[in-house]
Amino acid sequence: MRGNIIARVAISVVSLALGAGLLIAMPFLVGVGWEQILSEFARLSLLEWGVLTALWLSSLWAYSYVLVGSLPGLTPLRGVVVSGVGSAVSNLLPFGGAAVGVPVTFAMARIWGHDNRSITTFVLVSGIWNNLSRLLLPVAGIVCLLATGRVVSDGFATAASTAGLTLAGAAALLIAGLWREGAARALGKCAAVVVKVVPERRRPSRDKVVASFVGLRLSILDVVRRGWLTMTAGMLGFLALQAALFHACLWATGVEVGFAETIAAFALGRLLSTVTITPSGSGVSEAGTVLLMTATFGTAPAATSAAVLLFWFFTYLIEIPFGGVVFTVWTWSRRRRGESTSLALHEKALEPAVPDTPRPQDAARS
Repeated sequence: MRGNIIARVAISVVSLALGAGLLIAMPFLVGVGWEQILSEFARLSLLEWGVLTALWLSSLWAYSYVLVGSLPGLTPLRGVVVSGVGSAVSNLLPFGGAAVGVPVTFAMARIWGHDNRSITTFVLVSGIWNNLSRLLLPVAGIVCLLATGRVVSDGFATAASTAGLTLAGAAALLIAGLWREGAARALGKCAAVVVKVVPERRRPSRDKVVASFVGLRLSILDVVRRGWLTMTAGMLGFLALQAALFHACLWATGVEVGFAETIAAFALGRLLSTVTITPSGSGVSEAGTVLLMTATFGTAPAATSAAVLLFWFFTYLIEIPFGGVVFTVWTWSRRRRGESTSLALHEKALEPAVPDTPRPQDAARS
């Protein structure tokens, strides 16, 4: 157990160091120094900082509706809380911080009274909406560039094509798994093989694992039927506000670029943020975006680097203390009301969730 903790800490430190190294080296990739970038930051007015902050906070509120739609009974405010804490974790740990972020999400949701099946469905459905949106963005970027008559670079075309193919494959698997109960049973049998690594005392039986996947399919279908409009509207609002924030960062640093180019650069950056060798793709996303804009769109290297780092500040760096503040306020408010705040009391949330076996009436509705 101690060895696993040491290994996780070591991986996190290496991952953070890699991301920091990429960010530090990024300006030199386009031939500018840090003093030029810092001078761009120094020119920002309070009004510009206020506009950027307002866009960032608005995007957080819009995203909360993705979570509201995927977890019935969750309020937008609680959506901001769980999103803020989850983002802080994923921004500090590699591979999306799933090993820590998911158990924390489970624990908080259980404190609010949600059951394991609902939370498992929530994690999966919101994850599906997140990843499908990131894969759709490069396709939207290419469409915008083609609509303006600009020649699409080979690198961006490759990234968009790869994302499009991945999207098509993921959508096909998702539809197959949800449409056919047999596909859910097959996935359950595969999972039953995987969970053999779990100690026998805590390992669910093969039949229970298979039944859990069938029940999970029904839960996902129910949530998608009820909440797809809320989740889609929330995601579109979030992406629109994030794109507006990116454009505002370019505007604040004096980068003049068209709407299509802005969307293309924003789309590539969001796609590269899925490269989780660093926390939330930090460093990888920014370097790729700056290289695209300077090499393909001909933007000024210093101003572009400053704009991309400004966007990184709002979409990565500030989320870490924000998540800590949100969690602190949440625990303080519960203590003030005399309610439990100990996540340790909800240790079942830290175990692999196996949803209840579906009832016959549930199966009939599917």
